[in-house]
Amino acid sequence: MKTDDYKEFNDKIYKEFKNTPSDELLTLLEKWELALDKEIGKIGEDKIRQKKHMSWVFDEGTGSDDESHFGHHINQVKRVLENK
Repeated sequence: MKTDDYKEFNDKIYKEFKNTPSDELLTLLEKWELALDKEIGKIGEDKIRQKKHMSWVFDEGTGSDDESHFGHHINQVKRVLENK
């Protein structure tokens, strides 16, 4: 994504997964994390770091509320669990 504003995207994902069982959410999160690591290895960390808007890939960026990218997704899972 070529933006630093992910609110719309995150809201869409939240709506898509809000009724997904917690164990399935955590399994999916782990699966996506492994897939991301694999792609980073294929592309090369140095090439990715040269691109704009890519700090999230390495969990170094912070959102508007100072949470890490990975922390943001954990908080999304928590929101779903709290709202069930």
